[in-house]
Amino acid sequence: MSELQKFRSAIGGFHRGDVAEYIERTALAHREALAEAEAKQKAAEAETAAAFAERDALRAVLEKLTAAYDEAKAALERDPE
Repeated sequence: MSELQKFRSAIGGFHRGDVAEYIERTALAHREALAEAEAKQKAAEAETAAAFAERDALRAVLEKLTAAYDEAKAALERDPE
């Protein structure tokens, strides 16, 4: 979009067709870029949700393993044999 647009001159201003075509072309490019950005955002949000779910599952496993370790350690302290 950094291109400079030149419009043909017409009596009283620029050629209406050129201006209308430019507006339509830039509007289409904007809609396409917006749709792409929204799709990327949705994908990133899905990845984030999956990562949080995995983190939560791993925390639950860690808590179970920690509890099992604590129980085993306590049992060894009570009966060292």
